[in-house]
Amino acid sequence: MDNLIECAGDPRTMGKCQGLAFRGAVRDALECGGVRLERSWLPGLMPLTAGRVLGEGAGREIIRHYTHLSERMAGIARGTGVSLEAVMTLSLAGSGSGAGRAGLLFPSVAALGGGAEAKGPVLARGLAARGDGALQWIVRKSCPEVGFRSVEVTLPWLASAVAGVNEEGVAVVVAPLGTASVEDGDLRGRAAGAGPGAELLVQECLQRFADLEGCIDWCSKRPASGELALILADASGGMAAVEMRGEERRVVGPGEGVLGRVAKGDLADELRAGQRAEGGSKLEGLADAIPDAAGGLVVLDSAQRSLCVALRSEGASAASLGLIQL
Repeated sequence: MDNLIECAGDPRTMGKCQGLAFRGAVRDALECGGVRLERSWLPGLMPLTAGRVLGEGAGREIIRHYTHLSERMAGIARGTGVSLEAVMTLSLAGSGSGAGRAGLLFPSVAALGGGAEAKGPVLARGLAARGDGALQWIVRKSCPEVGFRSVEVTLPWLASAVAGVNEEGVAVVVAPLGTASVEDGDLRGRAAGAGPGAELLVQECLQRFADLEGCIDWCSKRPASGELALILADASGGMAAVEMRGEERRVVGPGEGVLGRVAKGDLADELRAGQRAEGGSKLEGLADAIPDAAGGLVVLDSAQRSLCVALRSEGASAASLGLIQL
């Protein structure tokens, strides 16, 4: 499937692999956002953290506090043949299609308990559709030199992800707490901000931690901005969410906060059955049970260390991936 990729090695090598595989998608997204594509091949005299995007605001803070992810962004830029500033601009905006951050990265999430089978948590997340109906979500297997292997759902230009599970059974999805979004249009003026987006913590949790406790501690201390929740589960059967509102952090369990507003019950067993039947093709029919799933549906199973996704695009049949296990 064209939307599936495996990236291995150091962060820059993994990013370059992604950039080469999705060069056209990244460049199209930059053009739609009005971001300059040309990359200077002349030796630079300015430090990396210089300029309007990388020298101040959220861009500078990402390079400072999220070294592995900024290196991965640099690799995506190299593979795509554009500047790191361009990839950073696109990442900060969240969308290169004019659909806005909230419209693509942060649709509603259904976090589900083990259901009647009591086999541990299942996390399900809707995938929003781009305004023109094009299929753009990708499934990425990450095999870093240091850290845990994982499989994730992300966008072609993102170093982090919106949902994923690692080989130890840690599963993470990102969900919105507020309603703020970026308006459609030019992306060039959106690089400044209070700090790195909390969605960067998805990849950090997947690469670094084998249990819920480690993820919660990390997410509670790292600099991040926005009104977001990271919904977390692990192979022991535990589930929690870290709610982030600016510098405020709140850890909640099932039935509290964001986890008190999500779907539960029989849907967990239906999703488990759907992802295992016919290579996951039945997931498309279940997408209607998850809000904001016009672009598809992803299901994470901590106990099975697995991800299953059904991607949908306007005027095309679903591109379903069967169970991907680590």
